[in-house]
Amino acid sequence: MNREQLIVRALLETLANHEGEAVLDTILHAEINLRVSPNALLTEFDASVKFAEGQGWIVGVRTVFKKIKWRVTDTGRAAQLENT
Repeated sequence: MNREQLIVRALLETLANHEGEAVLDTILHAEINLRVSPNALLTEFDASVKFAEGQGWIVGVRTVFKKIKWRVTDTGRAAQLENT
């Protein structure tokens, strides 16, 4: 498994653990860093988020303060379960 795959896996696992609740991108990045070593660079995190969003595994919602909250989709849960 390459680095991007590890970060995407951590992304899906983290969001799945939040049981459908949307998570701010800054919090999500910090939680992913608890799962991968060395820590995910912001560019790696952004690339993984874009990939997962493109696959339909996660959905982002912009807040009033221009932040993004992410949540996992049913398709993302299925992908996460396939890879555990």
